[in-house]
Amino acid sequence: METLFLAVKKTTEHKDDKTKFIINLDSQFKYIDYLELKEARETAVKAQRFALGAILISVVSIIAMLFIIQTVKIDQQQYNEIKNLIMDKNN
Repeated sequence: METLFLAVKKTTEHKDDKTKFIINLDSQFKYIDYLELKEARETAVKAQRFALGAILISVVSIIAMLFIIQTVKIDQQQYNEIKNLIMDKNN
């Protein structure tokens, strides 16, 4: 039978508090892998929350942009200057 622990110091009594155990090498690596996987999952959940927050901020800013409409007015003199600049570039 395979066990997670190895007895370092055995006593005659099975339930004796003086018996010392250590975790075997394979189980130690599996435990480290488990901790890394657990941390990766927690990080993925945080990243997903940040991504959803970013999407929400983007949607709110787009909606706000639709409701905030700015009207730009130019007078005839400004219009003629712009028109002349465009005509000069084309010639």
